[in-house]
Amino acid sequence: MRLQDIMKALSSHLVYLPVSMRYDKDCDQFFLDLETRAKSDLLLYEDGTLRGRYNYEKRMDLEQGIKDLVVDLCYEFKRAMHGRSYGNPEWINLCRKNEIYVT
Repeated sequence: MRLQDIMKALSSHLVYLPVSMRYDKDCDQFFLDLETRAKSDLLLYEDGTLRGRYNYEKRMDLEQGIKDLVVDLCYEFKRAMHGRSYGNPEWINLCRKNEIYVT
């Protein structure tokens, strides 16, 4: 799945799309800044690498269905909060809709 498709799909799940696309010259790839506003940022690269704070990296399956990808991203958002009670309210609501309880 392309990053543009992910952005489009996320817009149907979020009231305000808190996601922006940028380009990383060093990696020669576009990425989505998921705008978590949590303890850790989450950046999803076009090769499926999800990067966060403290050199966190995880490979996401971009070939899975969007519903499953959204759930996976919600779990990653919860992990990015690092036990804190703050984060982007849109992501918190999306987590709750998917029965992933944060804060």
